[in-house]
Amino acid sequence: MAVSIAICITLIEETVELLTAVRSNRQLCQSVAVQLEMLYNILKSVDSEEQQRANKHHLKLVLINLQNLTNRSKIIFERSQSNRILIRVKNFAQAKSIQDELRDIKADLSIAVGLLCLVFSISRETPLYRSLGITEQTTVNESKLADLEGIQIEQDYYGPPADDEFTTD
Repeated sequence: MAVSIAICITLIEETVELLTAVRSNRQLCQSVAVQLEMLYNILKSVDSEEQQRANKHHLKLVLINLQNLTNRSKIIFERSQSNRILIRVKNFAQAKSIQDELRDIKADLSIAVGLLCLVFSISRETPLYRSLGITEQTTVNESKLADLEGIQIEQDYYGPPADDEFTTD
């Protein structure tokens, strides 16, 4: 499946809509949603001319990373609707705290904001940067893009819910 700006925008919209039904970890889910909305605003504000100027390879890597992070956020939001407190990560031996996972996702989304700004050449001095309301941006450079080399769309990052994923009920 090819990744595109339109797919990422749609996925972010769907994920943020889930926030209204979240019952547990609400504050952390809200902070992740704020990061997602910032990324959404960046993607919506970039016109076709800016997309053409962007390095296609780097843009593809960043969009794959963003799609993976958004999918993970969506699953966490869905699991938080049923008051789950643990989640199974496929390649880990034990379940992980949803709160810890949300903190990791939030940090990764902050880097994704910086990567999108880097790919689209949105600097702190540009009017677009100020209009997007980016208050904190993790400083990134080309080495972060190199870290994304070989990234692929994750189909099943989390395992299915299990009986030992405790709930707060």
